[in-house]
Amino acid sequence: MKLHQKITFIPICLPAGRMRKQAKQYEAQIEELYKQIGKLTAQYEWMKKIWNQAVYPMQNTRKAEKVYPYLLKGIQAAFPDHVWSIDITYIPIQKSRLYPTAIIEWYSLYVLAWEIDDTLEIKFVLDTCKKALGGSVPEIMNSDQGSHFTSPGYTELFLEAGSKISMDHQGRAYDNIFIKRFWRSLKYEDIYLKDYSYPQEARKGIREYMEFYNNERPHQSLGYKTPSQIYHEGKDRSFLS
Repeated sequence: MKLHQKITFIPICLPAGRMRKQAKQYEAQIEELYKQIGKLTAQYEWMKKIWNQAVYPMQNTRKAEKVYPYLLKGIQAAFPDHVWSIDITYIPIQKSRLYPTAIIEWYSLYVLAWEIDDTLEIKFVLDTCKKALGGSVPEIMNSDQGSHFTSPGYTELFLEAGSKISMDHQGRAYDNIFIKRFWRSLKYEDIYLKDYSYPQEARKGIREYMEFYNNERPHQSLGYKTPSQIYHEGKDRSFLS
């Protein structure tokens, strides 16, 4: 499928000034929708938590899990595998709901591994991490402070591999900005345009988008190269030096 068939672009025939004005309007509308979606998702997660506590009351016998400091203030990724980030998002589907998780590499914006689940059990997060670690190891691994990422099952995977663990400050989504931007691209360039009805259909579409994002979609911040090109070119240079 061609690039123009996958993403709706501003018509190039418009005058430059009008294109800039229209682009700013689109960006403002997208940002406002993104904020609204974030608020609705947070409300949904809060309601689900309250429901689970009411239906499945249990004693909290689990030890307090360690929260690691945020290590990325003022840091710019300087080479491939310098910094990775992981996150989970919510995708509404007409007949169901899905939760994708993904690991993105900061230097190239390359999505190293991803999985989709409909239960939020930790296994799909650990499977994603193991898949990414099968190819390389980050110097720093960043996440939010969610229970999936404070779990010893998650942190020990990276500590044993030799990585440093970093966690966002509470309420600071922009500490993990690259993965947040990726989720926004996925939702606005695929999910909301296609309005999937069934999980199987959504899984297929998301898999196709992941391939498109990594291998076909050029990024202005990458000099109009793809994440795959930047990541593998950088890895090749590191290997030769």
